[in-house]
Amino acid sequence: MSKRAWLFLLLLLLLPRAAFPFDIWQHPEMAEKDAVFAGAFAASLDFSDFSYDRPDGIKFSLLNPEIFLDFMLPLALPFSLGVSVRPLSDGIFGIRARAGYHVNFGDPNLDAYALYNLYLEFVEDTSAYLEWSPAIGFRRRFGIFCISAETGFMAKSLLIGLSLKLN
Repeated sequence: MSKRAWLFLLLLLLLPRAAFPFDIWQHPEMAEKDAVFAGAFAASLDFSDFSYDRPDGIKFSLLNPEIFLDFMLPLALPFSLGVSVRPLSDGIFGIRARAGYHVNFGDPNLDAYALYNLYLEFVEDTSAYLEWSPAIGFRRRFGIFCISAETGFMAKSLLIGLSLKLN
């Protein structure tokens, strides 16, 4: 599936009610002040080796979960702080600090956000790497569960998972 098809699918899930009515100054109904979200990105798609002449460059992974916890700050603007952990896989352990800004699209079951990630990765041979990157994502609530998706800078990867709103 091409990047354009994934982007179309993402927009289809994000915008079912209207064409771009949004408010950047108010909290989304689903992500009000002091809300806490916990979940895991169980599946990931890596597009870094993908090209139109080599469509088999997409890598799918189900065995490398990333567990996250996000907290909506008790501020007038919809800021959040969070942390995520990627357990040891292929000799790598990662921890990520997540600072986000949430946009209200007027849908009570949608939480769309922009993130700035600071990622610390430890490799088996005792070396460590520090990286940072912007990302965008959303949560779509279905009953008590939320489907979550995030993509990083230049849409080189897509994380898909489940989350719960804890309060």
